[in-house]
Amino acid sequence: MRKILFITILLILSTKIYAQPGCVPEKSVAQRFIELSDSINKNPDNYNLRWERIETIQTRTCNKMILTKPKQDNLIEYSDNSSTAYYKIDLIKELSLLIDKNVKIDSRFDYLRYDSYNFHYLRGKIYLSYNDTVNALVDLHKALETSYQPLKVRVSKSLCDYYLSLNRTNSENYKQNTQKALDYLDLVSPVEFSESLTGNEIEPFIYEKKEFLENLQDYERLEKYLVKLINYSFLSMLSIPNYDEFQINSYTENFIDDIYNLSNFYYERADYSKAKDLVDLLLKQQPDNQNFYIYNNSYKWAPMLDLMNKIYRTKEFKNSHLELDFLMRRLYADPLFNISLETGYLENILNQYPNDARVYISWTYIKLMDEYIRKKNQIEKKYPLTLPELFNKIESLNYKGFELPYLKAVYYNNSNEFDLALTEINKALKLYEGEKLIRLKTAILRKQPNPDYEKIEKMTENIRRNYFKYKDLSELLNQVNKIASH
Repeated sequence: MRKILFITILLILSTKIYAQPGCVPEKSVAQRFIELSDSINKNPDNYNLRWERIETIQTRTCNKMILTKPKQDNLIEYSDNSSTAYYKIDLIKELSLLIDKNVKIDSRFDYLRYDSYNFHYLRGKIYLSYNDTVNALVDLHKALETSYQPLKVRVSKSLCDYYLSLNRTNSENYKQNTQKALDYLDLVSPVEFSESLTGNEIEPFIYEKKEFLENLQDYERLEKYLVKLINYSFLSMLSIPNYDEFQINSYTENFIDDIYNLSNFYYERADYSKAKDLVDLLLKQQPDNQNFYIYNNSYKWAPMLDLMNKIYRTKEFKNSHLELDFLMRRLYADPLFNISLETGYLENILNQYPNDARVYISWTYIKLMDEYIRKKNQIEKKYPLTLPELFNKIESLNYKGFELPYLKAVYYNNSNEFDLALTEINKALKLYEGEKLIRLKTAILRKQPNPDYEKIEKMTENIRRNYFKYKDLSELLNQVNKIASH
């Protein structure tokens, strides 16, 4: 138990307000620790040395874990297997001394100075590891008075984590503890209240705050928060240099995801009209291609297509044709998304639309992925037909889309029947030259005897890193704000 406690202290102190990149041999750390301890014995009022010794035992070593044991006999002792070194130092006492003397330690960085706020923070974390919450909270609240924002962020997060930890042992005060946790994040990440919507300090806590508001069921504030977050994401996207294509795409995807989160919020609050209007705006960003499918990164659109499928199941927007249409699009975009698609829903559409080929195509997508994930002998769902029977049923309904030969190609490829797979994927590509189909064909060709790698490379040339460009994002933002304001 004692060893676990010391490990906890070490982990706590490793998340400090300064960084030491890389690692050094423990022998070097030990030598420096001994030298500093000798110097401190001779010059006990040299607080710079005391702080350096604290820093030294927090150095990331390459071959030892360094823990502290204030009451051991020697300056350094080793565990039985020598994987751990125990250094003789009382961190509470050392930090208390620095606090009492109001010590300020200059840093190699001009903008940073270690002062009593830093020491209160570190001591508070150690008190927490001892379950001395009274002293810990006193120290952490004192540290919270700092004007140095990076430290303030760390202190707020520590207090947030403390109140969340109470929920693990006492769920009776869940709402109260969660509210306190949120209050501390609000101190350093006020995104919904900020007029300028700037500041990297809010980034780490954006989605934690969203989760807290959901758990607190504070839906009025959550809606405002999600709208502000969309606007913040948009301005963050504009701050990226034009030449940094990768970052621009990354921030743009965040912007799109934030709009989806708002649409999903409206769906869960049964405001289906707003949810549909927002997803309609997003889907207009898709490239205009056959069957409304996505060429690249199609999996990212699966949640939106899934949401539209659910909207068209509601009483307000009930439309069986669009319901099944969006179900198929979602399954093509990413059959792994929501792979636990409720069996009850699939059985329901089978009973409702027994002569619609799209129902059997949907069952085929799910069964293929189920077999891929769990293998044939571990299938958990009850399927109405085998895969060959599903194929026959789809054919009997005279379905002419690319999905049937595409799914057959997937099936034959998984069964190592590569000639049959190649025949089917060629049929599918005559109907739709989608990225997934091209990639499947290249995978099949690689498994043929003496594959023509030059031909395979040419097939993938046009789809590799082929990011489509989002258009009129400023107008998209205006439309989102308009929908949210009504």
